[in-house]
Amino acid sequence: MDKDSDTYGSLTRLGHYQANCIAKRLTDYPVDKIHSSSLLRAKETALSVIEKFSNLQLKSHHLLKEGLPYVPAPLIKQKKLDKVQIKMDKERMDQAFNVFFAPNKKETEKHEVLICHGNIIRYFICKCLGVPIEAWSNFEIFECSLSIVKVSSQGKIVVKSVGETGHIPVLKRTIL
Repeated sequence: MDKDSDTYGSLTRLGHYQANCIAKRLTDYPVDKIHSSSLLRAKETALSVIEKFSNLQLKSHHLLKEGLPYVPAPLIKQKKLDKVQIKMDKERMDQAFNVFFAPNKKETEKHEVLICHGNIIRYFICKCLGVPIEAWSNFEIFECSLSIVKVSSQGKIVVKSVGETGHIPVLKRTIL
């Protein structure tokens, strides 16, 4: 993507293809709600997904925006990153985790889809696994991959899968 382009942040042709692949994959699940980041490429992906679920509405959330949950101090200085922004991103991601990974107190199961970005997904997975947040940068997430997390009514969190890509042909898989 060309950062100076008017379309920066929007999906490419390949991105639309990947979005259609994940949309088809998600039809295997009884989806109750679809939430997306408020950033353009996530909303565009979500629109492809929501087309497969005519009875659902899309909810856009600023809590699911991309960000940096943690960066080591030497790297912050070297890359001239904004420490205040990183702190704010982490706080927002903590809030998102508390909202979207809270135990379901109802008797019935619910299946919710979060369409967001690689950094926040990796952050969520670290939180779900109970590993230090610093580990978020130790693995990659492919675009339009599928990660599945189960949260019991008692709050027990089980990561069932991370970054599944079997629904996207190998040569069509990308990491931003």
